[in-house]
Amino acid sequence: TGFATKLRDGAPTRARAVLYITLIGLASYALGSTVLMLGGREIIDFAAKDQAGGAVAWASLSAFHAGLDGLGNTFTGVGAIIAGWAILNTKVLPAGAAYVGIISGVLNVLALFVTGVPPIMLGGFLLTIVWIGWAGSALRAG
Repeated sequence: TGFATKLRDGAPTRARAVLYITLIGLASYALGSTVLMLGGREIIDFAAKDQAGGAVAWASLSAFHAGLDGLGNTFTGVGAIIAGWAILNTKVLPAGAAYVGIISGVLNVLALFVTGVPPIMLGGFLLTIVWIGWAGSALRAG
């Protein structure tokens, strides 16, 4: 069973919110990666003919990608906060997993407003990995 299914009985609204909010964040990450991959290829071809124009195009593409990445961080962060809150109320997973989820979510959302602070960005990234691993193993355990 999935995470939203585990939460559905005790917190149905939050279970659905976690599912859809996180899905929006993941879709934003996917779109950003696709734009960077395909757009980057086009810019390389363009820069071979006009280096100054290629530099401007790359700066524009990077800004667009950063926006999509920030959107992904925000939505997956909010999803982790809501999931942690639901875990604390329903007790379907250990409370420690809930707190790691909440902290990783806060760091991911904070990264949108506090740019260029490596501890916040790295902390959000690493704690998200810990959160996914812990919650996933707890779900498998039953």
